[in-house]
Amino acid sequence: MKTLLLILVSPLLVSFCEANKKFGVYHLDWLCLDEGIYARNVPWDCSGYIICSAGIAYSFHCPASQTYNAVLSTCEYVKNYGTNDCIQNPFNYLDMLCLYNPGAKIESQESCAQYFDCSQRSSTWQFSKYVLECPYPDLFSSKTGRCENFRNVKCGARKEPKAPCDYVQYKQICADPGKCSPCNKRHPTCLGYKNGFHPIPTSSKYFMFCFRERTLLVKKCHSNTSFSYKTSRCV
Repeated sequence: MKTLLLILVSPLLVSFCEANKKFGVYHLDWLCLDEGIYARNVPWDCSGYIICSAGIAYSFHCPASQTYNAVLSTCEYVKNYGTNDCIQNPFNYLDMLCLYNPGAKIESQESCAQYFDCSQRSSTWQFSKYVLECPYPDLFSSKTGRCENFRNVKCGARKEPKAPCDYVQYKQICADPGKCSPCNKRHPTCLGYKNGFHPIPTSSKYFMFCFRERTLLVKKCHSNTSFSYKTSRCV
């Protein structure tokens, strides 16, 4: 009966996968090494599973707030079985992933601003191969497979960066770390600030504009003036 059910839902799974090909990884056939029809986990993504049929992988997502239990072959709330073997990080599988999906862009669990780009096959001074980061303050959308305005992205369980120094691009390399000022002094943060203009604590000559705890603007007052918190302007 279980085998019959899997055969019946296969056409639906094919349509589902076709609709989602443009957004992310869709060639997972290399995970289907055994014969027959069966469900199995995706090692780096606990949010769903695949059904293997004749060596072809069909993707399924678990209901919201549930993850796939590879032992019981079912979606469950984590608290129901207490352990979760999924590492939630595809990094160790990227060579195989990108071999079958050369144009894929995959979300990273390290940061909602970072993602894996299978076309980025060489390392940079900032990142190892495949790893890229959206320009501040954009975030990577798992729905569109692109960097988007942070207001339009839901990070879910991914760590959401807000301050400039939460982004690797702002952590400048320094030949002598002992002589470098901290990153947040070079790039002021709006964490904990309300929306609007605020003075920069380290210098009254500068001010910043904050929105949803993002530093969207840093400017310097004209000579002989300083920023007034009361009037929100340089006086």
